[in-house]
Amino acid sequence: MNSILLLVIASFFGICEAKPPKLIHVKEKYHDAVLGLYPLVILYHSHNSTDSPAMYEAFTQAIQEFGPFGVTVAEVNCSNMYKMCKRTVGKKLPVLKMHYRRGSNKYEGEADKDEIYEWVEKSMKKGLRIFKTKEEVEELYPDFDHMFIGYFEDRKGIEFQTYESVASSPKDGTLFTAVINKNVPKTKVEYVHIEMNFIEKYRGKWDWVHMTRWKSDVEAPFVEEITSDNAKTYMESRKPVGFYFIDGKEDDMEFVKGEATKAAKNFDREVLFVIVDHNKHWRLTKTLGLPATHFPAFTLVAPFPSLDPNAKAHYPLLPDNPLLKPTISPAAVTEHIRSFLNGTLPLKLRSEPVPAEQTGKVVKVVGDTFNETILALDKYVFVKFTAPWCHKCKKLAPQFEEIAEELKDDKRVVLADFDITENDPWPEYVIDGFPTLLLFPANKKNTPIKCEEFYSIQKVRRFLRENIPDLKIAVDENSIKEEDEREARRAKMEKKMGIDRSREKKKYLFEDEL
Repeated sequence: MNSILLLVIASFFGICEAKPPKLIHVKEKYHDAVLGLYPLVILYHSHNSTDSPAMYEAFTQAIQEFGPFGVTVAEVNCSNMYKMCKRTVGKKLPVLKMHYRRGSNKYEGEADKDEIYEWVEKSMKKGLRIFKTKEEVEELYPDFDHMFIGYFEDRKGIEFQTYESVASSPKDGTLFTAVINKNVPKTKVEYVHIEMNFIEKYRGKWDWVHMTRWKSDVEAPFVEEITSDNAKTYMESRKPVGFYFIDGKEDDMEFVKGEATKAAKNFDREVLFVIVDHNKHWRLTKTLGLPATHFPAFTLVAPFPSLDPNAKAHYPLLPDNPLLKPTISPAAVTEHIRSFLNGTLPLKLRSEPVPAEQTGKVVKVVGDTFNETILALDKYVFVKFTAPWCHKCKKLAPQFEEIAEELKDDKRVVLADFDITENDPWPEYVIDGFPTLLLFPANKKNTPIKCEEFYSIQKVRRFLRENIPDLKIAVDENSIKEEDEREARRAKMEKKMGIDRSREKKKYLFEDEL
């Protein structure tokens, strides 16, 4: 039986009880030092104040239940330190305050031990709880699903100060605890998944930025389903991302999530994991290199070395026989990812069969002819990267044919079409939407020029004229002028209506292609 489970059982049956904190009786010369022992609950009272005796009694009784809060408790008898108390809290006593690293909280309730207890309990939802031993922290396990634990010899080092600063930052109720003891064997910070009996260790630099980023990473779920709200996280991640594709009608989402979580634990948050329901996002399946014939299936998407920082490659986990169902057990996925991380996983680019002959003016390019047609030719190659389900691509196709027909006598220029769902281009070229139009200039194939205005065929024509020297191609400037005027009127109307399209979210899941 594991140690966490034993502690939970022991706490449930009352075998372990958190010890109440020791009340510090503050002398004037030590007051400022005590205020640094965050989190601190301190009572200022006086024998000359009518309400002080009742508050002191309620406070000392409440302290007996403060063990799980990990707070320092102190009292100041202002009868002996009148000037200091007047400077600190004023003349009206008693005053009960909770001090944090940043700011404080004043108690406004009655002299009631239960009410004081509830106030401290509520106040500690945003504070760092300090304990002397690991066992005292573990007594909290039955009440929480997860928590941060830091181990430090004292409060003086940069390690504790960094941890305390992160713990004091605004957050969503995450519990931060610290064990401060000169006998701590090693300074460290851990994030404990109590129900999962799993610990993640901080391995970064001791500064606020790095630890805050780590905090965000470990608080995120190991695995979640992709949605339009979180798609940006995975599609733009600079870390490798493992995509599990399932048939939502046939596959058990929770089972796959459990299997994915087992694999995710092996990579210390250096690899992200997400589940995609093929029925909802079927356009994404082939785009990321999977055949969409067997589910569940897995592919790894990772950054690819390129001049473009957004370049990525996909590494599907597929059997040698395409008729067989892929194995996506935690062991198989872990081995697949480790092979990538070790640099031993080969990049396999998909390709349709090479066309026996070209039937149109627009050259059909497949994965196996990408290099010879686009990269090796000493020509200007204008490529339309498309998907069969893309409505804009279908609309552009006949107009693309017209341009190819018009330029057929210019031997310097080739117009090509590339289906991204069945073929893979070299990953250094970023295809982030459909259609994507790239012009590969002669002798400058490493720096293709992207045509952003595919929605206007006249602007596409102008783009070619501007980027291919001495190109003879008809461009209707009046049509472009009319388009620009319509766009200006629309923008003016939207501004008047308060519509700001610059803030529209990018469609990572191709919802705009329905």
